[in-house]
Amino acid sequence: MNRRNLLLATATAAVAAPAGAQQSIAVPFGGTPAGQLPAGFRIARTGQGAPAAWSVVDDPSVPAGRVLAQINIAKS
Repeated sequence: MNRRNLLLATATAAVAAPAGAQQSIAVPFGGTPAGQLPAGFRIARTGQGAPAAWSVVDDPSVPAGRVLAQINIAKS
């Protein structure tokens, strides 16, 4: 499944979920090293303020061991 189809499937699943329902959707990051963005990911800003920084980080609480996280909180 290519990234575009994955994003469309994720968006569709989010819209189709009943209000209040919680679902987990796993997006594998493959061999992306901690401290980098997965291949093909781009960071974009909506609205105003400084751009945020995102990165893959180690997280032993998830099965794959890595998650995508906002590593700073942009201040306007």
